[in-house]
Amino acid sequence: VVCWGTGRPTRDFVYAGDVAATFPFFIEQYDSSDPVNLSSGVRTPIRELAETIRDLTGFAGDLVWDASKPDGQLDKIFDVTRMKSLGLECPTPLRDGLNLVALEYAASNYADWKGHSCRLLITANGNSRKPLAREAPLTDFDASVRSVRASLEDFRFGLYIHLSSCDVYPDCSSPDITTEDTPLDPARQSPYGFHKYL
Repeated sequence: VVCWGTGRPTRDFVYAGDVAATFPFFIEQYDSSDPVNLSSGVRTPIRELAETIRDLTGFAGDLVWDASKPDGQLDKIFDVTRMKSLGLECPTPLRDGLNLVALEYAASNYADWKGHSCRLLITANGNSRKPLAREAPLTDFDASVRSVRASLEDFRFGLYIHLSSCDVYPDCSSPDITTEDTPLDPARQSPYGFHKYL
């Protein structure tokens, strides 16, 4: 399998089950409109992610790193100080989290649930391929903005949570500049980040 770049960039991964475990606190106890970053706060190199997935899936082939391809931003991490100050954490290590999820993609059952009501609607839909935002901005807009809007129209809900990328911040390289109080300036966002912001 050919992997783009050197594998050196780091990202802040979080196990979705850890995020979900915080929701009762926010529904029942959190009495503020201030945003809270929910993540592990741990830097993981992309190379480590690829090697971990290879090991867990039993892939016997080689991972070949194509350094002629871009690495992208070298570091993206969330500040999780506010989350921890609330007594919350997302502690599941990357390997354990990957072990807990099905590494298969299944067709969505969106149409089956369309029109239903729920107390809490959680979405994480949208484009996750950043180059698409540069190469085909309108396609990315459809994937990242219109799909989220559709979910707001297609379901009736009491509370709404949208899980997104730290790319709403112009620079994700340090927890110091991804605090929840950091002003979001659309003029400084990449097309990808702007679509996530919308």
